[in-house]
Amino acid sequence: MVKYSVKTMNTKKIGDDGERRARNYLRLRGYRILKRGYRSSHGEIDIICRRGSQIVFVEVKSRKTEHADAFGSGASAVGKQKRERIIFTAKRYINQYPAICENSDFRFDVIEINRDGKKTYINHIKDAFRIG
Repeated sequence: MVKYSVKTMNTKKIGDDGERRARNYLRLRGYRILKRGYRSSHGEIDIICRRGSQIVFVEVKSRKTEHADAFGSGASAVGKQKRERIIFTAKRYINQYPAICENSDFRFDVIEINRDGKKTYINHIKDAFRIG
């Protein structure tokens, strides 16, 4: 049996809600969700989606506004090691699904979900980082 602290459960709930909101946001803007929570031995990609000829690998970072000062922005949490894990995992996805990825361009985005009470603000950072 796995035990979670109240803080862990609240963090997971906030993260799950943020990912749901990010998927809805993307769908409303013409993205087709290909995969959620894709995992490899080195990491996870929250959302993989397609829009036109681009496949987009999306990292979602959710924050309560009152925690932004303590933890920084969502995008700032995607440091060098996190980017490297996402890139490695994206390469695994591309190799695993060559028919889906054929003739596609690739992009890495970060979506920040900031909650302030009952209001939610979404910041979509397109092409947030690149390979190399």
